[in-house]
Amino acid sequence: MLQVWFFDGKKLPATVLTEHGNFCLLGTPKHEDCVGITWSQESLDPDTVFMFVPKSPKKTERKDAYLAVESVQAYLCEAVDSMEPNSDDYFMILCDYFEGKVDGVNRLAAAPIFTMSGNVLGLVLQNCREGELGEAVTGTEMKVVMKASAVKRLLES
Repeated sequence: MLQVWFFDGKKLPATVLTEHGNFCLLGTPKHEDCVGITWSQESLDPDTVFMFVPKSPKKTERKDAYLAVESVQAYLCEAVDSMEPNSDDYFMILCDYFEGKVDGVNRLAAAPIFTMSGNVLGLVLQNCREGELGEAVTGTEMKVVMKASAVKRLLES
C-alpha cells in the first residue's frame, strides 16, 4: 500500500493523482494539521516568491526565492520555426537552498512555490544548475517549476 509520511510522523494512505514522465503527484485524505493550497491565476513576472524547505526532520522554514525566467519555452533544434511541445508549461526560480538531496533524491520535488499573496504558482520538478557554497561564481541553484496551469491540466486529464 502506498503511504505518505507527514512532518509529524503521521502516515496516511495515498493514491496516484497524475503522472508526467518521472513526476508523480500523490493525494491523501485530509491531514487535520495541513491546509489546502490555492492555485494562482496571476501572470508570471520576475518577482520574489517563497517556499517552505526542510530545516530538520520535524521543522520547515520559509525560504525566499526569485522567479527569474517566466517561461522555458524553447525551439526545436531540427525545426527552428517550431516550438518544443509544452515547453511553456515551466518556469525557473533562483534559490539558495543547498540541502536539497537525501540519498541522491531531490527533497524539494513537488514543493509548492508561493506568491507573496500566498497562492501557488507551481510545483518544483528538479534542479537545473546546482550552486556551490563558498564560491563567488554562483551562490544559488536554479530550479525548474511546473506552472499551476499545467498541473491543473494534468489533474483534469
